[in-house]
Amino acid sequence: MNQPCLHPDDLPSPQTIKLSGILFRQLEEATKKNFFLACDRMTRILLSSCHWYFQIIFEACQNIMNQPCLHPDDLPSPQTIKLSGILFRQLEEATKKNFFLAGDRMTRILLSSCHWYFQINSGVLTLIVICNNMKSYRQIMKTVPQFAGHLKQFANRAKITVSSPVDKGIPWVLNIDNSLPEGDLPNT
Repeated sequence: MNQPCLHPDDLPSPQTIKLSGILFRQLEEATKKNFFLACDRMTRILLSSCHWYFQIIFEACQNIMNQPCLHPDDLPSPQTIKLSGILFRQLEEATKKNFFLAGDRMTRILLSSCHWYFQINSGVLTLIVICNNMKSYRQIMKTVPQFAGHLKQFANRAKITVSSPVDKGIPWVLNIDNSLPEGDLPNT
């Protein structure tokens, strides 16, 4: 028996979903850092020897977004969904590592001054950069064309999202196909 689909007006807007994702990633990173700092020395050494992260799942939102319009037999199994999530996380981490190594010394220093990661959503690779202060924000914005050039080596469809420090503006999103020449970047 098919379950009815939700009406589009009952779903959160794409902007709300995107902002929630960014906020969840920030919360996950902060939780990881605080957890690590709260651990004893041996636990820190063990954690440093492997890849680990926190994943926050907002079940109420997921339940709304995942209302199936298909018969349950036509949907992927929970194990397949979980495995896909793990594989996407591994791909995002591998892309982050290779992107960082592909950059020159100055790009690496600049990226190290910010919180940044990759996210794959609907087949689009997105570089998300969250700046801690306005100085790093201005420097990152000047480097966006260079980032766009590097991203073209990793994906056919990609975006760059740059967030200024908290309460200093909204995230700036750019499709790499629409990359602007340096002189056409917005003033910061």
